Amino acid sequence: MDLYTIGYEGLSFMSFVRYLRHHNVMTVIDVREKPISRKKGFSKSQLGQGLATSHINYIHLQALGTPKNLRDELNKTKDYFDFFKRYNCLLETKTQYIDEIIKIMIQKTVALVCFEKDASKCHRNAVAQKIQKVSSRPVEIHHIETV
Repeated sequence: MDLYTIGYEGLSFMSFVRYLRHHNVMTVIDVREKPISRKKGFSKSQLGQGLATSHINYIHLQALGTPKNLRDELNKTKDYFDFFKRYNCLLETKTQYIDEIIKIMIQKTVALVCFEKDASKCHRNAVAQKIQKVSSRPVEIHHIETV
């Protein structure tokens, strides 16, 4: 199974959709804790409606978002090693959401979405790696590179 991730930083809504279509993504799973954005089209209701008009399903899994205390600490320290260590511990308590994503992936092509352009600095990468680790089927992770 293929699993895509994408950050919308620097993208317009239409270019975001073009990237999704190019990779045949059928379901977007928003892993932001608070799906609000100053960028037009990327807050939860706008994103869901916009994707629906493009025939792409939208699911928000708030429980997989980065808690405010971890975001604040990362902003203060810039210590990604500690951030991912702590976030991965949190993911251990979220197995039902990981299992939910895997079930969807069996039926449809999925992309995990968050703001950060660089997947190596985003928790969506940790979510993708957790899915890859626990899935009974092989999972190949593809981070959609945007310009």
